[in-house]
Amino acid sequence: YDGLVRFDEEMNPIPDLAESWEISEDGTVYTFKLRDDVVFHDGTPMTADDVIYTAELTLDETLNSPYRGKFIVDGEPVVWEKIDDHTVQATLPKPFGPFLAKTSRADEIFFTILPKHILETCEDMTTCDFNLNPVGTGPFKFVEYVPGQRLVLESHDAYHQGLPGVKQVVRLAYPNEQSALAALKSGEIDVTALREAGNVKAAEGDPNLTVHRYDSNWIFAGRINMDSPVMQDKAVREAIAHAIDRENLMKAAVSPTATVGNSPISIGWAASPDVPVFGFDPEKAKSLLEEAGWTGDGIRQKDGKPLSFTLTIY
Repeated sequence: YDGLVRFDEEMNPIPDLAESWEISEDGTVYTFKLRDDVVFHDGTPMTADDVIYTAELTLDETLNSPYRGKFIVDGEPVVWEKIDDHTVQATLPKPFGPFLAKTSRADEIFFTILPKHILETCEDMTTCDFNLNPVGTGPFKFVEYVPGQRLVLESHDAYHQGLPGVKQVVRLAYPNEQSALAALKSGEIDVTALREAGNVKAAEGDPNLTVHRYDSNWIFAGRINMDSPVMQDKAVREAIAHAIDRENLMKAAVSPTATVGNSPISIGWAASPDVPVFGFDPEKAKSLLEEAGWTGDGIRQKDGKPLSFTLTIY
């Protein structure tokens, strides 16, 4: 699938299905000019009707799309209109900086243009045959899917950004990284992605394998449950931040070349240099807890309650 826009390696928005766009002076009206050479995998041209249909599906409350919220601004939906066959307009209730990014197919956003001519015949979107036989505009088109075994794709020779570099992609399922690495070593597969530091090290030690490292702009995000009485104490949150040696933990678990991001926003140009940095300082963590009344040997307590919480990692 493709979105209206995509991002280059410096996270700047660049054309994808939309060859250009204009934003009104007040920041509330976005006008997208669509490419006129895009076809779906079945050969049907993509037009403004498909964009409007996709946006309306996303906003349809009865479908309960997990992406609906990206087109809700200040409690009101974005209004999409067709201007002509290759022009669409989105009107926001108020200016919203991230809107352009939300028209891309980036991870966790996923506004990808769907074929109206296929989906409008579906009586029930949840059971539609399209779900097992997808049709998009992307560089590869669906061939076969065997649950728990393999996914087969082949090149979309009419792809608007040029012929893909390989004719076919077969993605095999493995229970874990170790199994995938073993398949790579045996020649059963050509490429795999490794995240666990031990597996990366093992791959780098194999003279028959070539390892390419790339930077990821997001590895881990911590979300605090503010309903927890313990976490409502600001001193506890600050103490936890000072007690974690993020630099060395990350280098050991991820990569020696990895760097810590001190902003809640992973996109560099949008990050504020004024975000407070809580560096590794165990003594500071202890003093914060002491000052806030969390005292005692072993497990600290306050007002007779232990300093304890549940950590979930996924």
